[in-house]
Amino acid sequence: MSNLSDSTTAATLARQTLLHTTFTTPWVDNVTATNMRGEGLDELDMRNTMILDVCENHNMDSCYTKLAWKYLVVTLNFTAILVNTLHLVLLNKLTSVRGTSYLFILKLISIADIYSTLNILSFFCAFNKLFLGEHIYYAALLAAIKNHCGLVRFDTLAVASIERYLSICYPLHGSLCCDRLTRRNHLVQLIAISFWISSLLVSFFTKFLFSNELCMAPMHGPTNIGNTPSISMLVNTGYTSILSLIMLFSHIATLRQLKHIRGRGDRIQGADDRLSTQAVYYILTINIMYYICLVPAVIIMILKPLGLAVDDLAWSIFTLYSCYGSANVVLYGWRNSSYRALARGLLMRNKTSPQMSQRNGRLTTSRPAANSTS
Repeated sequence: MSNLSDSTTAATLARQTLLHTTFTTPWVDNVTATNMRGEGLDELDMRNTMILDVCENHNMDSCYTKLAWKYLVVTLNFTAILVNTLHLVLLNKLTSVRGTSYLFILKLISIADIYSTLNILSFFCAFNKLFLGEHIYYAALLAAIKNHCGLVRFDTLAVASIERYLSICYPLHGSLCCDRLTRRNHLVQLIAISFWISSLLVSFFTKFLFSNELCMAPMHGPTNIGNTPSISMLVNTGYTSILSLIMLFSHIATLRQLKHIRGRGDRIQGADDRLSTQAVYYILTINIMYYICLVPAVIIMILKPLGLAVDDLAWSIFTLYSCYGSANVVLYGWRNSSYRALARGLLMRNKTSPQMSQRNGRLTTSRPAANSTS
Protein backbone atom coordinates (compact mmCIF):
# COMPACT_ATOMS: atom_id res chain seq x y z
CA MET A 1 0.00 0.00 0.00
CA SER A 2 2.83 2.33 0.81
CA ASN A 3 4.42 1.76 -2.62
CA LEU A 4 1.09 2.33 -4.36
CA SER A 5 0.56 5.59 -2.46
CA ASP A 6 4.06 6.81 -3.34
CA SER A 7 3.60 6.08 -7.03
CA THR A 8 0.21 7.83 -7.04
CA THR A 9 1.72 10.89 -5.37
CA ALA A 10 4.57 10.94 -7.88
CA ALA A 11 2.14 10.74 -10.80
CA THR A 12 0.08 13.60 -9.35
CA LEU A 13 3.15 15.78 -8.93
CA ALA A 14 4.22 15.01 -12.49
CA ARG A 15 0.85 16.09 -13.86
CA GLN A 16 0.92 19.30 -11.79
CA THR A 17 4.40 20.10 -13.04
CA LEU A 18 3.28 19.56 -16.62
CA LEU A 19 0.25 21.81 -16.14
CA HIS A 20 2.38 24.53 -14.55
CA THR A 21 4.89 24.37 -17.42
CA THR A 22 2.09 24.53 -19.97
CA PHE A 23 0.61 27.58 -18.25
CA THR A 24 3.90 29.50 -18.08
CA THR A 25 5.19 28.55 -21.58
CA PRO A 26 2.28 27.46 -23.77
CA TRP A 27 4.43 26.41 -26.71
CA VAL A 28 6.03 23.64 -24.63
CA ASP A 29 2.62 21.94 -24.29
CA ASN A 30 2.45 20.86 -27.91
CA VAL A 31 6.05 19.65 -27.94
CA THR A 32 5.64 17.76 -24.66
CA ALA A 33 2.36 16.20 -25.67
CA THR A 34 3.77 15.19 -29.02
CA ASN A 35 6.86 13.70 -27.39
CA MET A 36 4.62 11.69 -25.02
CA ARG A 37 3.03 10.14 -28.15
CA GLY A 38 6.52 9.43 -29.55
CA GLU A 39 6.13 11.91 -32.41
CA GLY A 40 7.76 15.23 -33.38
CA LEU A 41 11.26 14.29 -32.20
CA ASP A 42 12.78 15.20 -35.56
CA GLU A 43 11.14 18.62 -35.43
CA LEU A 44 12.50 19.24 -31.94
CA ASP A 45 16.00 18.17 -32.96
CA MET A 46 15.83 20.44 -36.01
CA ARG A 47 14.81 23.38 -33.82
CA ASN A 48 17.78 22.74 -31.53
CA THR A 49 20.26 22.49 -34.43
CA MET A 50 19.06 25.80 -35.89
CA ILE A 51 20.17 27.68 -32.75
CA LEU A 52 23.77 28.86 -32.37
CA ASP A 53 25.36 27.30 -29.30
CA VAL A 54 28.81 27.50 -27.71
CA CYS A 55 31.32 25.08 -29.19
CA GLU A 56 31.92 21.85 -27.34
CA ASN A 57 34.38 22.07 -24.43
CA HIS A 58 34.17 25.88 -24.50
CA ASN A 59 32.39 28.49 -22.43
CA MET A 60 31.80 32.20 -22.89
CA ASP A 61 33.85 33.04 -19.79
CA SER A 62 36.99 32.36 -21.83
CA CYS A 63 36.02 35.29 -24.05
CA TYR A 64 37.33 37.63 -21.34
CA THR A 65 40.80 36.06 -21.31
CA LYS A 66 43.85 36.69 -23.52
CA LEU A 67 43.13 40.42 -23.26
CA ALA A 68 46.74 41.39 -24.00
CA TRP A 69 46.58 39.54 -27.33
CA LYS A 70 43.22 41.10 -28.12
CA TYR A 71 44.36 44.64 -27.39
CA LEU A 72 47.46 44.09 -29.52
CA VAL A 73 45.52 42.77 -32.52
CA VAL A 74 42.82 45.47 -32.28
CA THR A 75 45.49 48.20 -32.04
CA LEU A 76 47.33 46.83 -35.08
CA ASN A 77 44.09 46.76 -37.07
CA PHE A 78 43.15 50.32 -36.19
CA THR A 79 46.68 51.36 -37.13
CA ALA A 80 46.25 49.62 -40.49
CA ILE A 81 43.00 51.53 -41.07
CA LEU A 82 44.71 54.88 -40.43
CA VAL A 83 47.79 54.02 -42.49
CA ASN A 84 45.80 52.81 -45.48
CA THR A 85 43.44 55.79 -45.34
CA LEU A 86 46.45 58.12 -45.48
CA HIS A 87 47.90 55.95 -48.24
CA LEU A 88 44.76 56.43 -50.37
CA VAL A 89 45.01 60.19 -49.92
CA LEU A 90 48.65 60.21 -51.00
CA LEU A 91 48.00 57.99 -54.02
CA ASN A 92 45.47 60.49 -55.33
CA LYS A 93 48.20 63.11 -55.29
CA LEU A 94 50.89 60.92 -56.85
CA THR A 95 51.23 62.06 -60.47
CA SER A 96 53.61 59.30 -61.63
CA VAL A 97 50.84 56.64 -61.58
CA ARG A 98 47.84 58.85 -62.31
CA GLY A 99 45.46 57.38 -64.88
CA THR A 100 47.11 53.94 -64.89
CA SER A 101 45.74 50.50 -64.03
CA TYR A 102 48.54 50.21 -61.48
CA LEU A 103 47.01 53.09 -59.51
CA PHE A 104 43.74 51.14 -59.38
CA ILE A 105 45.62 48.12 -58.03
CA LEU A 106 47.34 50.16 -55.32
CA LYS A 107 44.00 51.58 -54.19
CA LEU A 108 42.36 48.14 -54.31
CA ILE A 109 45.06 46.71 -52.04
CA SER A 110 44.43 49.41 -49.43
CA ILE A 111 40.65 48.99 -49.67
CA ALA A 112 41.06 45.23 -49.16
CA ASP A 113 43.29 45.85 -46.12
CA ILE A 114 40.71 48.19 -44.57
CA TYR A 115 37.85 45.79 -45.30
CA SER A 116 39.80 42.90 -43.76
CA THR A 117 39.84 44.65 -40.39
CA LEU A 118 36.14 43.75 -39.91
CA ASN A 119 37.41 40.45 -38.51
CA ILE A 120 38.25 42.17 -35.23
CA LEU A 121 34.52 42.42 -34.40
CA SER A 122 34.63 38.81 -33.24
CA PHE A 123 37.13 39.78 -30.52
CA PHE A 124 34.46 41.76 -28.64
CA CYS A 125 32.52 39.54 -26.24
CA ALA A 126 29.41 41.74 -26.24
CA PHE A 127 29.24 41.46 -30.03
CA ASN A 128 29.48 37.66 -29.93
CA LYS A 129 26.72 37.41 -27.35
CA LEU A 130 24.33 39.10 -29.77
CA PHE A 131 24.43 35.95 -31.91
CA LEU A 132 24.54 33.33 -29.15
CA GLY A 133 21.22 31.53 -28.86
CA GLU A 134 19.86 33.16 -32.02
CA HIS A 135 18.97 31.51 -35.32
CA ILE A 136 21.95 29.86 -36.98
CA TYR A 137 21.48 31.91 -40.17
CA TYR A 138 22.45 35.10 -38.32
CA ALA A 139 25.71 33.43 -37.35
CA ALA A 140 26.13 32.16 -40.92
CA LEU A 141 25.80 35.73 -42.21
CA LEU A 142 28.52 36.95 -39.85
CA ALA A 143 30.74 33.96 -40.63
CA ALA A 144 30.31 34.58 -44.38
CA ILE A 145 31.38 38.22 -44.02
CA LYS A 146 34.39 37.18 -41.93
CA ASN A 147 35.32 34.55 -44.48
CA HIS A 148 35.02 37.08 -47.31
CA CYS A 149 37.28 39.47 -45.40
CA GLY A 150 39.98 36.83 -45.53
CA LEU A 151 39.47 35.89 -49.18
CA VAL A 152 39.51 39.44 -50.60
CA ARG A 153 43.23 39.71 -49.98
CA PHE A 154 43.78 36.60 -52.10
CA ASP A 155 41.48 38.12 -54.73
CA THR A 156 43.30 41.43 -54.73
CA LEU A 157 46.78 39.94 -54.91
CA ALA A 158 45.66 37.71 -57.78
CA VAL A 159 44.27 40.72 -59.67
CA ALA A 160 47.50 42.64 -58.99
CA SER A 161 49.54 39.75 -60.37
CA ILE A 162 47.38 39.57 -63.50
CA GLU A 163 47.63 43.34 -64.02
CA ARG A 164 51.43 43.21 -63.92
CA TYR A 165 51.44 40.21 -66.26
CA LEU A 166 49.28 42.02 -68.81
CA SER A 167 51.28 45.25 -68.49
CA ILE A 168 54.67 43.58 -69.04
CA CYS A 169 53.82 40.69 -71.37
CA TYR A 170 51.18 42.49 -73.48
CA PRO A 171 52.08 46.20 -73.25
CA LEU A 172 50.79 47.19 -76.67
CA HIS A 173 47.12 48.05 -76.89
CA GLY A 174 45.42 45.64 -79.27
CA SER A 175 47.73 42.73 -78.47
CA LEU A 176 44.85 41.09 -76.57
CA CYS A 177 41.55 40.06 -78.12
CA CYS A 178 39.62 41.76 -75.32
CA ASP A 179 41.33 45.08 -76.15
CA ARG A 180 38.78 45.46 -78.93
CA LEU A 181 35.94 45.39 -76.40
CA THR A 182 37.27 47.50 -73.54
CA ARG A 183 40.23 49.53 -72.35
CA ARG A 184 42.95 47.82 -70.36
CA ASN A 185 42.05 49.77 -67.21
CA HIS A 186 38.44 48.65 -67.47
CA LEU A 187 39.53 45.06 -68.07
CA VAL A 188 41.51 45.01 -64.83
CA GLN A 189 38.56 46.51 -62.97
CA LEU A 190 36.21 43.86 -64.37
CA ILE A 191 38.60 41.11 -63.29
CA ALA A 192 38.74 42.59 -59.77
CA ILE A 193 34.94 42.81 -59.52
CA SER A 194 34.50 39.24 -60.74
CA PHE A 195 37.04 37.91 -58.21
CA TRP A 196 35.48 39.78 -55.29
CA ILE A 197 31.99 38.59 -56.23
CA SER A 198 33.24 35.02 -56.65
CA SER A 199 34.77 34.96 -53.17
CA LEU A 200 31.56 36.45 -51.75
CA LEU A 201 29.50 33.68 -53.37
CA VAL A 202 31.92 31.05 -52.06
CA SER A 203 31.64 32.51 -48.55
CA PHE A 204 27.84 32.58 -48.52
CA PHE A 205 27.62 29.16 -50.16
CA THR A 206 29.87 27.45 -47.63
CA LYS A 207 28.53 29.17 -44.52
CA PHE A 208 24.81 28.85 -45.30
CA LEU A 209 24.81 25.43 -46.94
CA PHE A 210 26.93 23.96 -44.13
CA SER A 211 25.59 26.16 -41.34
CA ASN A 212 25.10 23.07 -39.15
CA GLU A 213 28.88 23.02 -38.73
CA LEU A 214 28.89 26.43 -37.01
CA CYS A 215 29.22 27.04 -33.30
CA MET A 216 30.23 30.00 -31.17
CA ALA A 217 33.95 30.04 -30.42
CA PRO A 218 34.24 32.53 -27.53
CA MET A 219 37.52 33.96 -28.82
CA HIS A 220 36.79 33.98 -32.55
CA GLY A 221 33.03 34.23 -33.07
CA PRO A 222 30.89 31.84 -35.16
CA THR A 223 33.20 29.28 -36.70
CA ASN A 224 33.94 25.61 -37.07
CA ILE A 225 36.79 24.54 -34.81
CA GLY A 226 36.41 20.80 -35.15
CA ASN A 227 39.52 18.65 -35.39
CA THR A 228 38.38 17.13 -38.70
CA PRO A 229 38.45 19.26 -41.86
CA SER A 230 34.97 20.52 -42.75
CA ILE A 231 33.51 20.65 -46.24
CA SER A 232 33.42 24.45 -46.12
CA MET A 233 37.12 24.50 -45.23
CA LEU A 234 37.90 22.26 -48.20
CA VAL A 235 35.94 24.55 -50.54
CA ASN A 236 37.82 27.62 -49.27
CA THR A 237 41.13 25.79 -49.62
CA GLY A 238 40.28 24.85 -53.19
CA TYR A 239 39.36 28.44 -54.06
CA THR A 240 42.54 29.91 -52.56
CA SER A 241 44.61 27.22 -54.28
CA ILE A 242 43.23 28.27 -57.67
CA LEU A 243 44.08 31.92 -56.94
CA SER A 244 47.56 30.91 -55.78
CA LEU A 245 48.19 29.07 -59.06
CA ILE A 246 47.07 32.16 -60.99
CA MET A 247 49.50 34.32 -59.00
CA LEU A 248 52.34 31.83 -59.50
CA PHE A 249 51.80 31.64 -63.26
CA SER A 250 51.55 35.43 -63.57
CA HIS A 251 54.73 36.09 -61.63
CA ILE A 252 56.77 33.44 -63.43
CA ALA A 253 55.65 34.68 -66.86
CA THR A 254 56.25 38.32 -65.90
CA LEU A 255 59.76 37.72 -64.55
CA ARG A 256 60.69 35.65 -67.60
CA GLN A 257 59.48 38.42 -69.90
CA LEU A 258 61.48 41.04 -68.00
CA LYS A 259 64.58 38.85 -68.24
CA HIS A 260 63.98 38.34 -71.95
CA ILE A 261 63.59 42.08 -72.58
CA ARG A 262 66.74 42.92 -70.65
CA GLY A 263 68.66 40.24 -72.53
CA ARG A 264 67.71 41.84 -75.85
CA GLY A 265 68.25 45.36 -74.56
CA ASP A 266 64.79 46.38 -75.72
CA ARG A 267 62.58 49.00 -74.15
CA ILE A 268 59.10 48.12 -75.41
CA GLN A 269 56.56 50.71 -74.29
CA GLY A 270 58.57 51.40 -71.15
CA ALA A 271 58.58 47.77 -69.93
CA ASP A 272 62.16 48.32 -68.78
CA ASP A 273 61.23 51.59 -67.16
CA ARG A 274 62.03 51.92 -63.48
CA LEU A 275 58.38 52.46 -62.53
CA SER A 276 57.13 49.33 -64.31
CA THR A 277 59.94 47.16 -63.01
CA GLN A 278 59.52 48.54 -59.52
CA ALA A 279 55.81 47.76 -59.64
CA VAL A 280 56.50 44.13 -60.62
CA TYR A 281 58.84 43.52 -57.70
CA TYR A 282 56.56 45.36 -55.28
CA ILE A 283 53.59 43.13 -56.15
CA LEU A 284 55.79 40.04 -55.99
CA THR A 285 57.17 41.07 -52.60
CA ILE A 286 53.80 41.70 -50.97
CA ASN A 287 52.60 38.35 -52.32
CA ILE A 288 55.51 36.62 -50.59
CA MET A 289 54.89 38.62 -47.42
CA TYR A 290 51.26 37.54 -47.34
CA TYR A 291 52.10 33.86 -47.70
CA ILE A 292 54.69 34.17 -44.93
CA CYS A 293 51.90 35.51 -42.69
CA LEU A 294 49.90 32.38 -43.49
CA VAL A 295 52.66 29.95 -42.46
CA PRO A 296 51.33 29.63 -38.86
CA ALA A 297 47.88 28.85 -40.29
CA VAL A 298 49.31 25.97 -42.31
CA ILE A 299 51.09 24.67 -39.20
CA ILE A 300 47.80 24.80 -37.27
CA MET A 301 46.03 22.85 -40.02
CA ILE A 302 48.68 20.15 -39.59
CA LEU A 303 48.79 20.10 -35.78
CA LYS A 304 45.09 20.49 -35.03
CA PRO A 305 43.96 17.05 -36.25
CA LEU A 306 46.70 15.58 -34.04
CA GLY A 307 45.03 17.11 -30.97
CA LEU A 308 47.95 19.40 -30.14
CA ALA A 309 47.40 22.79 -28.44
CA VAL A 310 47.58 25.63 -30.96
CA ASP A 311 45.99 28.56 -29.08
CA ASP A 312 49.12 30.73 -28.84
CA LEU A 313 50.04 29.92 -32.42
CA ALA A 314 46.58 31.02 -33.53
CA TRP A 315 47.17 34.45 -31.98
CA SER A 316 50.40 34.77 -33.93
CA ILE A 317 48.30 34.41 -37.10
CA PHE A 318 46.07 37.31 -36.07
CA THR A 319 49.12 39.42 -35.20
CA LEU A 320 50.95 38.79 -38.48
CA TYR A 321 47.73 39.21 -40.46
CA SER A 322 47.12 42.57 -38.77
CA CYS A 323 50.69 43.77 -39.39
CA TYR A 324 50.41 43.00 -43.08
CA GLY A 325 47.89 45.80 -43.63
CA SER A 326 50.48 48.41 -42.64
CA ALA A 327 53.63 46.61 -43.81
CA ASN A 328 52.77 46.73 -47.52
CA VAL A 329 52.22 50.51 -47.32
CA VAL A 330 55.56 50.97 -45.57
CA LEU A 331 57.23 48.82 -48.23
CA TYR A 332 55.74 50.92 -51.03
CA GLY A 333 56.94 54.14 -49.43
CA TRP A 334 60.39 52.70 -48.82
CA ARG A 335 60.78 51.83 -52.52
CA ASN A 336 59.28 55.05 -53.91
CA SER A 337 61.19 58.28 -53.30
CA SER A 338 58.54 60.58 -54.78
CA TYR A 339 55.94 59.00 -52.49
CA ARG A 340 58.17 59.63 -49.47
CA ALA A 341 58.65 63.25 -50.47
CA LEU A 342 54.91 63.67 -50.88
CA ALA A 343 54.25 62.03 -47.49
CA ARG A 344 56.79 64.29 -45.76
CA GLY A 345 55.21 67.34 -47.33
CA LEU A 346 51.74 66.31 -46.21
CA LEU A 347 52.66 65.19 -42.69
CA MET A 348 54.87 68.21 -42.04
CA ARG A 349 52.30 70.59 -43.57
CA ASN A 350 54.92 71.76 -46.03
CA LYS A 351 53.79 74.68 -48.22
CA THR A 352 55.52 73.17 -51.20
CA SER A 353 53.03 71.92 -53.75
CA PRO A 354 52.64 68.16 -54.18
CA GLN A 355 53.99 68.37 -57.75
CA MET A 356 57.12 70.18 -56.56
CA SER A 357 57.62 67.65 -53.73
CA GLN A 358 57.44 64.78 -56.18
CA ARG A 359 59.79 66.53 -58.62
CA ASN A 360 62.37 67.00 -55.88
CA GLY A 361 62.16 63.40 -54.69
CA ARG A 362 61.85 61.62 -58.02
CA LEU A 363 64.90 59.69 -59.11
CA THR A 364 63.79 59.20 -62.70
CA THR A 365 60.95 60.44 -64.84
CA SER A 366 58.45 58.22 -66.64
CA ARG A 367 57.46 58.68 -70.25
CA PRO A 368 53.73 59.06 -71.09
CA ALA A 369 53.84 55.79 -73.03
CA ALA A 370 55.11 53.98 -69.93
CA ASN A 371 52.36 55.44 -67.79
CA SER A 372 49.70 54.18 -70.16
CA THR A 373 50.83 50.59 -69.69
CA SER A 374 51.71 50.69 -66.01
